[in-house]
Amino acid sequence: MQGWLGSATRFQPSLPSFPPPSYHMPGPGHKKKTKAKAQRPQDASPDALAWNIRAEFICDILNLPAIKSRSALKQIHSDVDAVQRKLDLMYVQHDDLYVRGTLCCDARLHDQLLRKGIIGKMVPLLRHETTRFAILRAFAVMSHNGSEQAIVQIAQETSDALIDVIDDKKDIDPAAASLCVVILSHCLLAAVGDKEIKLNVASQYPWKRVLKTMLDVLESPQSNVDAWVHAMQFLVGAAMALRSYYLVEPRAPQFLCALLHANNMELRIQGMRGLKRLTILVPEHITEAFWEHGLNRCDILQHGACAGEYQKAMIQVADTLDLVDLGRKLYSFIYRDELSIMKGGFMDENNRLIQTRLPFLMWDESLPHCAKALRDLGESKTFPVGNMKVSALDMADVLTIKWYLITSRYNDSFNTAVAGLARNPDELYYYYAAGVGQANPELKVQYSRKGLARVKAGVKIPSAKGAMMSIEDNYVRLGLLANSTEHALWLAFDLAETQGHDHTKWERSLALNYGRVYLMYIITKLLWEAPTLSADMREFKVSLQFNCAALLLRLNNHALWTFGNAWTWSTRSPAFAYNEPDCTQHRLTVETIRKHYTAGVKLFAPAIAQFGSIKELAGANVPLPAEQEALYAWFEEDPSKHDSGHDVLRLSRWSTDGLELYACSSCGNASAVLRKCSRCGTARYCDHSCQKQHSVDGHKKTRKAVDGS
Repeated sequence: MQGWLGSATRFQPSLPSFPPPSYHMPGPGHKKKTKAKAQRPQDASPDALAWNIRAEFICDILNLPAIKSRSALKQIHSDVDAVQRKLDLMYVQHDDLYVRGTLCCDARLHDQLLRKGIIGKMVPLLRHETTRFAILRAFAVMSHNGSEQAIVQIAQETSDALIDVIDDKKDIDPAAASLCVVILSHCLLAAVGDKEIKLNVASQYPWKRVLKTMLDVLESPQSNVDAWVHAMQFLVGAAMALRSYYLVEPRAPQFLCALLHANNMELRIQGMRGLKRLTILVPEHITEAFWEHGLNRCDILQHGACAGEYQKAMIQVADTLDLVDLGRKLYSFIYRDELSIMKGGFMDENNRLIQTRLPFLMWDESLPHCAKALRDLGESKTFPVGNMKVSALDMADVLTIKWYLITSRYNDSFNTAVAGLARNPDELYYYYAAGVGQANPELKVQYSRKGLARVKAGVKIPSAKGAMMSIEDNYVRLGLLANSTEHALWLAFDLAETQGHDHTKWERSLALNYGRVYLMYIITKLLWEAPTLSADMREFKVSLQFNCAALLLRLNNHALWTFGNAWTWSTRSPAFAYNEPDCTQHRLTVETIRKHYTAGVKLFAPAIAQFGSIKELAGANVPLPAEQEALYAWFEEDPSKHDSGHDVLRLSRWSTDGLELYACSSCGNASAVLRKCSRCGTARYCDHSCQKQHSVDGHKKTRKAVDGS
């Protein structure tokens, strides 16, 4: 007997010998050529033939069709309740489980069996030697071939019992223990989800026991191959949801780091994937704050949407050369997002800037050109923006002010804003720009508070319906508040300091009361928009982070540790300037690797070296095309079947012939009563919802191609 979860020799029952079949040779010219069938793998248990014989005997007693074909399963589908009642008669002798286990290969049948409480009947029988493996085989089929709700139900009702089997039988019955690991991996990965599971919160699943069991499998070089692979997949896939459990169990991050030491490229990628998932989780209180405030009102989504429209506008103007239309779009972008005008340009395949027919090279340089085109239209020209009319001259001034602010010409932006206010006191961006561009704190407070007074009087910000935030959330109003508050605070501090010297009136210091009202906003803004490092230092850190990932994937350990000194310097030196580095996903991943890499390699290297050499884990050896154009076609053909989303499933067998079922073209569930697509004749679906989803995923194009031919 080998180590835990290792291969074991089962008792082979003596089977009766059958006479060889007689062969009738056909006459010449009458034999048709047939396709050679692939040899089927043997069942995991030598006892399977005895189970199949017993199941056939039970079917004869209960007058049920022998389940050897799809037609037999279709007969059972026609009257499932009657079949259930007959099988219930055999429950006392536990003979019904051999039939029920085979029925589980049909996804729609095993969903009905779950509703009838089949798991509650099977779990107690795991204690019996004669029925354990048959039940585990049924659970394995159900966990491979079923809906997410069904798999989660299996996880809820069987997790503790399966772990008990592993603990009790890992040395006595390694094959059964290995199958338990496979079932746990499939079911619990469907149950974890993407939300963090707290460590001390009651749960339906024994996560601590599960994690310890999986790590024991991964640590042992004598583990079964299937068990080791499924345990690895669980550790990688559950890293985000079980983050709090991983942090108190050092072996979990150590194993993920040890995967980076494997010679197998697939394992190194899996390790990096797990480490990324371990650090990607957004804190729950921040997520709740975003949802409470409203995702569409948050600056992150506004900035992302505006950036996409900004790029589309630049691509469109390269064809139309309409600077007036571009200026109108830039005007709306400026009001929507403070960082909407970004640097960029048209580049060739070698990342070199291309000079188009436009009068500017970089995209942000379009502002003065669009402003000139709008100003040439005259003051009388207006454009509709939402429910308002905005003059072309105001649009031109806003674009000009934005250009001055981008290029740090604050005096010019202030003068342009003051001139615009003299012409139109209802353009709120002028107040914002005057507050930003003025160096005198008294004038900053003055213009900011005037703008807030106009907002209170009912002046609206031009906006397109559904495309911009309300004035309460707009950065122009918030900027007026922040500027007014901040400068009022500094003004109050200055006045309080000089009061005793030049006898300034204390009434001037009452500006502090106004500043105190919005003090919490300033604190929150500083916390969320923490000062960043200089551009050079930031780019250096980012390049180091990506260089670390590249070194790990190339398995260049010498270069990795040479990199460590530079990483330490880049992260610690800013702290002396009271500028702590940001907790980005890349930085946290690299820190996790540096903390657990050495210990993880010592602990898991033997097992990873053994299982990393298995051909099944190495992936398909597909030659890459030489030219870039052929690479896209290579990905479209998908020679390695990267898009395959389901495991290759061999369903439970009655005899040496396998029971083959068609799988749903949308969800992948196998059943004998799938609906065939009436247009193409090849696709099959569980129900109308699967057919509709497959049509959305691209089957509609396939049907059109079939109809066209």
